Amino acid sequence: LTVTPEHPLRVVTRMTRNTLESEWRRAGDLTIGDRVVLGEHRDAAWAGRGTWEEGYLLGLLVGDGTFSDGWAVLSVRGEGPGPEAVRQKVEDVLSRSPHRADSEGFSPLSERGEYRLRSRALYDLARAYGLSGDFKGISPEIERTSSDFHAGFLCGLFDADGTVVGSQRKGLSVCLAQSDLSLLEAAQRMLHRLGIVSTIYPNRRNGGTSLRPDDRGGMRPYPVRPQHELVISGENLAWFAQRVGFVHAEKAARLRRGLEAYRRRMNRERFVDEVVALEPRGKARVYDARVPGVHAFDANGFFVHNCGEQPLLPYENCCLGSINLARHVRTDGNGRAAVDWDLLRETVEQAVRFLDNVVEVNAYVPAIPQLKEAAHRTRRIGLGIMALGDLLYMLGVRYGSEESLELASQVMEFIRYHAMRTSIALARERGPFPAIHGSVYDPDSLSWTPPVPLVPYTRPERWGRPLLDWDEILQGVRRYGIRNAAQLTIAPTGTIATVAGCEAYGCEPVFALAYTRKVHDEGKEIELRYVSALFLQALERAGLDEPTRERILEQVLFTGSCQDVLEVPPEIRHVFVVAGDITAEGHIRMQAALQAFVDAAISKTINFPSSATVEDVAKAYMLAWKLGCKGLTIYVTGSREKVVLETEQVKQEKTLRQMGLSMQVRPRPHVLEGRTYRVATPLGTAYVTINTNGEGEPFEVFLNVGKAGSDTAAVAEAIGRLISLLLRVPSPLPARRRLHQVVRQLRGIGGGRPTGFGRDRVQSLPDGVAQVLAEFVGLAEPAEKPEGAQAVQIPLLPIGDLCPECGNATLVNEEGCRRCY
Repeated sequence: LTVTPEHPLRVVTRMTRNTLESEWRRAGDLTIGDRVVLGEHRDAAWAGRGTWEEGYLLGLLVGDGTFSDGWAVLSVRGEGPGPEAVRQKVEDVLSRSPHRADSEGFSPLSERGEYRLRSRALYDLARAYGLSGDFKGISPEIERTSSDFHAGFLCGLFDADGTVVGSQRKGLSVCLAQSDLSLLEAAQRMLHRLGIVSTIYPNRRNGGTSLRPDDRGGMRPYPVRPQHELVISGENLAWFAQRVGFVHAEKAARLRRGLEAYRRRMNRERFVDEVVALEPRGKARVYDARVPGVHAFDANGFFVHNCGEQPLLPYENCCLGSINLARHVRTDGNGRAAVDWDLLRETVEQAVRFLDNVVEVNAYVPAIPQLKEAAHRTRRIGLGIMALGDLLYMLGVRYGSEESLELASQVMEFIRYHAMRTSIALARERGPFPAIHGSVYDPDSLSWTPPVPLVPYTRPERWGRPLLDWDEILQGVRRYGIRNAAQLTIAPTGTIATVAGCEAYGCEPVFALAYTRKVHDEGKEIELRYVSALFLQALERAGLDEPTRERILEQVLFTGSCQDVLEVPPEIRHVFVVAGDITAEGHIRMQAALQAFVDAAISKTINFPSSATVEDVAKAYMLAWKLGCKGLTIYVTGSREKVVLETEQVKQEKTLRQMGLSMQVRPRPHVLEGRTYRVATPLGTAYVTINTNGEGEPFEVFLNVGKAGSDTAAVAEAIGRLISLLLRVPSPLPARRRLHQVVRQLRGIGGGRPTGFGRDRVQSLPDGVAQVLAEFVGLAEPAEKPEGAQAVQIPLLPIGDLCPECGNATLVNEEGCRRCY
């Protein structure tokens, strides 16, 4: 594990047969012999890329395979039930693979006691996971796969290179031998993620030379690299058998017999490891990671604490409070929304006094007196904001624009000014913080200077803010000191902002105009749907009728954004941007504008699309550093399987990814049932056949219009094929719901020669198809004619093929010539 000296790890303080006590300790304070806690994942399973079958093939390839001229070659050595089971599993997997089935199976190489199989499909799969002729190991792409892929890959790797040795008396173990130490270390990490702890023994066998068969039928010495060994023993063997196991029948039987022979309890895994070496690694790039809730995560198997989002001294804490900016808006004399500066000043003054009182009366943790001592020594408070995005919506300002940066700067400067003014008043009443001498606020050697905006204000009077006298603050500190060593921060405020009815958290923009929020209640995950009330109000004020608002809302409910919804008035689209609509630079400049007036850190997330590159992320961090930000979080859409907030579009895309490469267009069964509808269209009578899958769900659609071989028939066939494809591809939406969308897209498409009247009116071939599909899924009543009704005869032009000149289906053959009517 490579870690900064300040990063806390969980260290064992006392361990008995049945108990284990631990504490957080900085990595720099560890000593040789300390025992650190490992992650325990025995009940863990996770979604992600790849299937067990794909993992198994690649595990065999890494263990005992090679690449050759665009082919991946698998080798399985030996005869008997063990190797035969492996060969049979490979051929079975490839026969059901969605990849190109281009393999002819295993071929024997009798002179070497070896069977080989080559496959271009496996070659393509390997390249997709970062493997090639230049690298045949465990790539980062392989380590980022699903738990099923992990289990399959390790099974294939142990089938190729693993052995079962020993007995209960001598010590039963499963071993994996390799000359590539880094491959064993990666395999150890993958095993650990499945709850299986292993030990690596470097240089179990020294390198040198070994006599091997040559290509002339003789023997000659070949150089041999040192062999390293990964060993699984004790209770971990049972977990290995359960979660990974062997396909190789002889190895599987040997492990099963060994486990069944145990007459005493296997050595229990305590998930701790001993520190044997501490080595300085010099300077290196470091990255912060945080997991909400448990505030810890697994780092290469070690149980480590979250990275710090707030720079603090040892044992310090930050007493947080957040101002709801959405509650500080008034209507000015012109009927427009404006910041209520007087109310904001009163709120800041009350909040600073309240937070200082909390520092005083908080019980902290009696068993750790250093917490209270550190809090009272600096009396740090963290007053911040939430609903900045709401404020911008209400004032008609686009988040990330120059105008928004100036408004946010003015608001934050105003809060900082009155927070310091109140803290100085508290110092006059109760005394300054005890550690003030030697600090930047030391009245005898004051080095603190008033903050300045990131970019000079161009229109300071634009928002009607009262003037601020920073000289008064300087004079107050020199005379009385200041009560709180730090006054402002900006917290994430996710939960409290939701409870307070805010649409935007902290200093963030609104995440989405419509999204799903996931909460846990009594062990159950509940999904809550949310739609921006401010957006709906803006649509109503714009005078849009209800059907238009409903169409807009239907699209926004899916994507979470209104930027591509053309029916939304441009002035509303301009203001109502969401997190994903704002560039990385826009996010960072907003944070930097606020950071100029915040003495502690700011919680801020940049939302990157799933297509973001390493260079994109690097540029974002460098810009934040240059502009003076103290911390930054980057979230790439879809990079986490479990998130709190999610749009419907991202949810569906993630569901499809979780289906993995094993999902493909559903094959057509031998027999399907269906019904055929007849409908008159401007191109002639169309026969629409809808087949179902035997459970009443639509499976495919056929259209038959016009003469075979005509352009009209070709267009009809194309429409049917595309609808059928939509029904057969993997999707989280049921087939009937997908047909609803087809109806919505095709219904009402106009043509040059509509036919029929009233409910029987058909404007074009697509419109006629939509009417039939609507009847099938129950969106329309079946077309019926009243008894005794006479069909209305509508004079139509001759129905023929499509004319290249006018585009109508009026091109007919007459006396050997093609004529358009």
